[in-house]
Formats: sequence, C-alpha cells, structure tokens
Amino acid sequence: MRVNAGELPPNSSSDEESGDDRRRPMAGDLPPNSSEEESSDDESDIQRPMPQMKTRQQLIEEREMAEQMAKLKLVKERREQQRLDRIKAEGWDRFAPLTDDNYPPGTTKPSLMDK
Repeated sequence: MRVNAGELPPNSSSDEESGDDRRRPMAGDLPPNSSEEESSDDESDIQRPMPQMKTRQQLIEEREMAEQMAKLKLVKERREQQRLDRIKAEGWDRFAPLTDDNYPPGTTKPSLMDK
C-alpha cells in the first residue's frame, strides 16, 4: 500500500491483505470507470469544448485596438510624406544617419571623410 504525504500509515497489516484497492487519485490517473485500453475511435465520443463567447469588454478592446492601428497607419503615412518632402526641399534627410546616399549637399561623402 502506498502512503501519500500527510497521511498516517495503516494501523495493522490486515489492511494490506484485504485486497481493497482504494487510494486517493493522483495527478495523471484515469477516472475510475475508464481504462487505458479503451480507444476513442468513435467521433461521437469526443467532447469538443464550446467556442468561447467574447465578452463585451473584449469586443470593446478589439474595436479600440483597430481604431488605434488605423491612427498609427495614418501617422506612419504622414511621417513618410514629411520625409519625402524634406528630402525634396533640402536634398537630404537630416534625421536619418549619414551614409554615402544621405549626406548634406555641398559636403564630401562620409566614407571619404574617414580616410
């Protein structure tokens, strides 16, 4: 007989000889009326969980998230247009890192400055 933590050991050895197979269920044990050999090939035996209904709060959060994403898209488009306008007006993008393609007009390329 197996003793679980917190249980007292049996008082006599007659409990073990009685053949009584009762014990507390452990994690991973099958329910008493099922067996491991039993296969569930029948599709009707499979219990599928019901799809969860979205709560009102979840629907509101999804709608707010969609609105925020639409605003973010507009901001990105506006900033890209500002960048293109700045390059057109000034000849370079002063907010981007200096590269061989992006440097102030009238100056030498950054790669030539290092030499």
